[in-house]
Amino acid sequence: MENNLKIKYFFAVAAVVAVICFAIFLNNNPVYRGEIEVLLIARNSVVDGKIDSLTETAKNIPLTLSFYDRVIEGEGLEDPSADLSAQERKAYWNSIIKTEKVDGSNIVKITAYDMDKDQAGKLADIYAKELSASLARYYNIKTQLDTRIIDQPITAFDFEKSVWPQAAKSIFWGVVAGILDILLFSFIPKSIKEKNIPSEKSIFTYKTDVPEKTAEPDYFPVDFSQKPEIKKQEKMITPEKKSAAPENLPFADEEVVEQKLYANGNGEKEKKEEIVETKKVTEDIFREATPEEVKERLNKLLSGKM
Repeated sequence: MENNLKIKYFFAVAAVVAVICFAIFLNNNPVYRGEIEVLLIARNSVVDGKIDSLTETAKNIPLTLSFYDRVIEGEGLEDPSADLSAQERKAYWNSIIKTEKVDGSNIVKITAYDMDKDQAGKLADIYAKELSASLARYYNIKTQLDTRIIDQPITAFDFEKSVWPQAAKSIFWGVVAGILDILLFSFIPKSIKEKNIPSEKSIFTYKTDVPEKTAEPDYFPVDFSQKPEIKKQEKMITPEKKSAAPENLPFADEEVVEQKLYANGNGEKEKKEEIVETKKVTEDIFREATPEEVKERLNKLLSGKM
């Protein structure tokens, strides 16, 4: 399992570092090309019969080191390969210039490479003019061979020289980063790995496991097998108050009324009769006194009989 994890870490780190390096290298080292075409014109029939071989010769002249030196000296350009050997200087020169014969014609296409777009077009124009001057030294332009620059330089981003070299360098640094990551992983103590490094499954896949719900404890157990006892509550019938009575009138004793209301009878019929009688007594007690009764009660109070 640990070996599989190392391999996956290696490819993950290598891929990330390679992509980052590629973006940085491509942004900092773009390469543009400037293209221009030179037409060879034969001035007599002898030269016209050899025009194909002369075109091949003209194609190879710009690739020589002497051609490169003439360009540097004539234009006053800086030579980045001045401290290199002749072989290394020629290899450098051939990496920034390209010539080819256009199929079925006596045209030589010259391509100049530079990190600056405008400079690539200028260099292509310089190379074309120097090629015309070099052919003029070998052939009489009036009687043998003449040259013409067909069009202005065309510049564009060069995919081949920009992408592939940067991709190769990015892959290299990605592999180096992956190896360093594995070496660093190997030196980490096992206790730290087990504590901080997640499992193989959790690194490369989304976590989809849902923790199982634990059964909640029953804090209020209820036994439904036993029927709860329902206590009968006897309703106490409270007599409805019809009207207010004078404060000095006597009232019936509540205990006597309650005893009559809640007395145990021999049957439902007797209970109903007692309740009816109690209601009548209560109504008699709480009814409004007549003027004669009030006068009679006042007289008894005054005489001290009540």
